[in-house]
Amino acid sequence: MIAYLLGVEFTLATMSSSLIYRFDLMKNISESTENTESMLTKFTATAAFIALIIFLLLYVLSMHQDWQKKDNIPKGQIIRLGIIANVIGAGLLGKLEK
Repeated sequence: MIAYLLGVEFTLATMSSSLIYRFDLMKNISESTENTESMLTKFTATAAFIALIIFLLLYVLSMHQDWQKKDNIPKGQIIRLGIIANVIGAGLLGKLEK
């Protein structure tokens, strides 16, 4: 049952990758004087995306906390933890690639 519960891991992977990207942007902004408006726009968009990731991570964690111990409702666990949480995490990870 635990093998397919990867929503939290996907969300954390997205957060770590976004933070690394943001630190790279900070380094590029400090080193370069060209095209800073484009970099600042990317910086702001990345900050908003990280805020969204934090909100959705808390949502996925609360869903896991509520549903992981409800062994008497396996269909609810599969839907919420196996499908919804994984779709949220994988969707964030997929959005990061664009």
